[in-house]
Amino acid sequence: MGKKFNIGLDETFDISKKSESKFSRYLQDLEDEIAKPREDVSADLKRINMAFTDPNYEMILEYSERYQVTMAHLINVMARVTKDEDIEDYITSLPIKPTKNHVRRKKGARSKRINIYFENDVYEKIEKGAEKHNMTLTQYLNIVLSVYNTRAIDQQESK
Repeated sequence: MGKKFNIGLDETFDISKKSESKFSRYLQDLEDEIAKPREDVSADLKRINMAFTDPNYEMILEYSERYQVTMAHLINVMARVTKDEDIEDYITSLPIKPTKNHVRRKKGARSKRINIYFENDVYEKIEKGAEKHNMTLTQYLNIVLSVYNTRAIDQQESK
């Protein structure tokens, strides 16, 4: 049976839960990936203006300030280090799975948007996952970031 996810809608991201002496696997992977020298960026990168859920946007903003990297670079790194099996388990655990035909619209305030230049490997991962689950790129990326956030917090709390 797959891993269990707590997908409570009222949970917020709290970076203060991070232990300075012990890092979760996801946080350590993130730091290792950020520390790697960036390859020369080619002109054929995919640029997309994406909307993010409020918790995901807050997480991206907080981590990008903490690690002093751009939001776009951080999103690329988070998507790269998030494990495919964790994404599959998360999607399986959703009671209502988002699809291209079921795009949730937020009433009230406008959604937070970021212009992202995706690195080729990350774009391929998101495109394949979105196609496999009949989702838009935005839906799938938001799920990937939710998985990253959930796993990082779960691993912090278990230490």
